[in-house]
Amino acid sequence: FLTRPPPAGTAPGKVGLILSDGPGFQRRFAGTGLSVVPLWSPQADALFAPGLDADTIARRWRESGITHLILTRWRMNTAFMDTHSRWAQPPFSVTKVAETPLHALYSITLRD
Repeated sequence: FLTRPPPAGTAPGKVGLILSDGPGFQRRFAGTGLSVVPLWSPQADALFAPGLDADTIARRWRESGITHLILTRWRMNTAFMDTHSRWAQPPFSVTKVAETPLHALYSITLRD
């Protein structure tokens, strides 16, 4: 999954922007029609900004266009997400849709 778009049907909805902790993914996905942005991208602020209410988070997430996250499967990367992001908290719903020994692809959607 790391050199081609996610297979059809593996994630809810369409594939929008892909958030990634690895800088090489922008190049890997070049030419596929998919766009990859880094974790520190302004589009990802809803996932990391403290003190926002659930409605603001949901609005910013929808506006960001991000639908997926590629995360390197190192303990420190997962710990960073668990500590500094809201990915496992409302209003988000996270589903792992693919993985390799080094990376995992997650779908991040808003809960109903």
